[in-house]
Amino acid sequence: MTRLAQSRLQPSRVFGPAPILATVTSSPVEAELDYDLGHPGGEPDIPHLIQMVFDNSASICAAQGGGDPIGQRFDEAAAAIRNLQTRTRGRSRSRTRIQVRHFDVPSRYVTSPGFMKDRGHMAQVYGNLRVPPDVRGSSSLGPVLGSLEQDAQRGTESGYWPQLIVFSDFLLTDPDLDGLYQRLGEFPGEVHAVCLGQPPSRQVQEAVDATYYIATDAKPGAVARSLSAALTANRPNAEPVDVSDVVLTER
Repeated sequence: MTRLAQSRLQPSRVFGPAPILATVTSSPVEAELDYDLGHPGGEPDIPHLIQMVFDNSASICAAQGGGDPIGQRFDEAAAAIRNLQTRTRGRSRSRTRIQVRHFDVPSRYVTSPGFMKDRGHMAQVYGNLRVPPDVRGSSSLGPVLGSLEQDAQRGTESGYWPQLIVFSDFLLTDPDLDGLYQRLGEFPGEVHAVCLGQPPSRQVQEAVDATYYIATDAKPGAVARSLSAALTANRPNAEPVDVSDVVLTER
């Protein structure tokens, strides 16, 4: 059954003497993000494959560079990833893998699955958290989803649990939307939809495991906290992430 809840901002708690604030330099414009994302806990029993994919269509990119969470979505996503990368207990032994893709296919801003503990791979991950200069701004998820499905299938065969996080307004132009949402519902792992600027339709809510609706007037950090909540849901001793101005729907 679907549960719809309006989240409320609550005082956060952290492990250790003081919060660690996130400084992100993953985009051309350096951003100081002065909110705490909580402690991500330890490694899950089953290693995870984090798969992030971004919609760079005109309706999304119109906000690029603004001070709101949608305009700063890449910096905020980088903050959540960096928090997970640098604060996970036992991170030197981490088996977590991560990749970044964009709706546009082909694009040279492609990150294949690699270990989060690999500094070279993570440099590529952070470098690809931006709008690729070689894209037209596709609103179709289907083409890149096929590649993500293949990576997820290979991950499950290697003992990994895939976590697909889709950043989009879900104003999709795929020719077969019913088939697309069926594929999301049958994805070999869990699917989270970070809905940017547009409330998720019932079809989106029924196809994925959780949606995070971020309105255009959401407070700074909404994207980072939503992503952190998704990434730490299966991690032992993770500190609950309090999301602000986000409508959360879980299947």
